[in-house]
Amino acid sequence: MSQHLRLWCVTFLLLTPAACRHKPGLDAASLAKGVEAYLAQRGELCIARQVWPVDVTEGDRAVRTRDAIQMPVLERLGVVAGHHISVRTVNDDDKPITVPVTRYELTERGRRSYSDRRNDLCVARVSLDKVVSWEAAPSERAPKSAVVSYTYKVEPVAWMRDPEALRVFPAIARMLAGAGTAELKEGLTLTKGGWVANDLPGSAGPSVRQTMASQQGGRP
Repeated sequence: MSQHLRLWCVTFLLLTPAACRHKPGLDAASLAKGVEAYLAQRGELCIARQVWPVDVTEGDRAVRTRDAIQMPVLERLGVVAGHHISVRTVNDDDKPITVPVTRYELTERGRRSYSDRRNDLCVARVSLDKVVSWEAAPSERAPKSAVVSYTYKVEPVAWMRDPEALRVFPAIARMLAGAGTAELKEGLTLTKGGWVANDLPGSAGPSVRQTMASQQGGRP
């Protein structure tokens, strides 16, 4: 490296340290913008319950289904209200029968946490803490895709902090406990406008699901 070029690099390093250490466009700040844009649109952490109201039968209580365990807790917290009704259905022989159920519907408090866009009850908002590392796909030129590992922040709704709520929604509890330390992954593709998450419109890359998306009971 010539003395002139070396001095230019040192001077530029003082202004923007990443410039001499990373290839253009492939640095923590640029990737962070892509992750932030993704979480701004997809950072809602929901309980994976799209169908409301929720009916719970005596059979559900006997085998302790997910709804039979979670709905009474949400009712105590004022998120849902339950009332007893009878519904018509069919048995295993396709004969009509009447079954008593407890029907749980969202209250005003619950509706404040309901996302029409996600069609789900969303209990926390996830945002970027910091980019930890990334792995770029091999390319003849500058990398066009990368998988980013990052730590996150999470802000739950007030009632989700309740110890019993955390007990019956273990995936949510794990997300809250991992804030600032646990790592999530997101696949990004480089576009003319910068790095875009593969799960968002405008990216031509394949979808890479986040770690939390695979957790039962909580998905972004």
